[in-house]
Formats: sequence, C-alpha cells, structure tokens
Amino acid sequence: MRYSYRTDRLVLRIIEPNQTDAKHILDFHMRNDDVFQKYEPTHSEEFLTLDHQMKLLDAELNAATRLSLIRFWVFLRSDPDTVIGTTSFRNISMNFERSCKIGYKLDKDYWHMGYMTEAVYRAIGIMFDEVELHRIVATIMPENAPSIALAKRLGFKFEGVERSSYMVNGAWEDHERWALISPFDEED
Repeated sequence: MRYSYRTDRLVLRIIEPNQTDAKHILDFHMRNDDVFQKYEPTHSEEFLTLDHQMKLLDAELNAATRLSLIRFWVFLRSDPDTVIGTTSFRNISMNFERSCKIGYKLDKDYWHMGYMTEAVYRAIGIMFDEVELHRIVATIMPENAPSIALAKRLGFKFEGVERSSYMVNGAWEDHERWALISPFDEED
C-alpha cells in the first residue's frame, strides 16, 4: 500500500508526522469544530493543539504500518496544502473477519461538490483491492442525513441500529449500521 493516491480532483495521503501537515490538520479541525462536534465523541481540550495533532499523526502512522487503522487525509490537487477532509478505517481485523469500520468528514466549505464521494470511493477501493478486506461497516447517527446519503450512494446496505453505541456530547447515542461487502467477494 502506498501513502499517497490521486483521483481526478483529489489527493489522499497517509501523513508522516511533520509540523506543517499537523498545522494544516489543526486548521481543518478548528474551521469545522462547530459542525464535527455534533457527531463525534467529545474530545479533550488538548485535541485542538498542534502538539496533540503531532502525537495523533505519529500514532496513526504506527497504526497504519500495523494495518490496525488507516487514515487518509484529503487535499485538493489544485491546493495540496489545505486539508479538506479525511476518511479513516479503524478496528481493522485481518483475521477471519477481514473487516473494519469507516469514518469520514469533510470541511463545511466543500460540501455538496462531490468531493467526499470521490475520496471515500477511492479509499474503499484501496481497502478492498490492496488491503483485501471483505467488509466495511459505517455507523452513523440517524439524524446525520448527509452521511447516510453518502453511504447509500456508495452501495452500503442498512443492517440495523446499534443502540446506545457511542457517547457523543455526553450522551450515549444510537447509530445506524451500514455495511459494504467487497465486490470481489459478493455472490451473484
């Protein structure tokens, strides 16, 4: 697996820890904190610091080399210094399940332009083709209509509701479970 991939309009990168990229990631989180906090577990106060972002990049790179978590940061090909999104694959199980959970988020200034569909579609292809996963699961809050629409657009199928599955803003929240099976493994 490579650390950088391209689509028509985007670059997806696994980032090696460095101050410049950590600053771009911090800017991304700060620009979008008001939107992201509605759907994410509550972060510590240090999350929005450069030092913490450097630590996360280091941990993510180590996890990627072990194939336990892979995070692609999304950049425009025309502006390779601005982070506009991310898609991550966590809890990667390479044993008999060959599965993981996916997460994705996009800078609010780039919504409704097809960027997230383009990025996630490419990233899923990498996970099925190169990592050889069988199944990818998305857990999404029921009121997060844009994320559900994206999952549907990419072929994910609804499997049910995980009751009280993640703590978001101090409350245990239900999440819908959506899954996608590798096209290499689907039965006709």
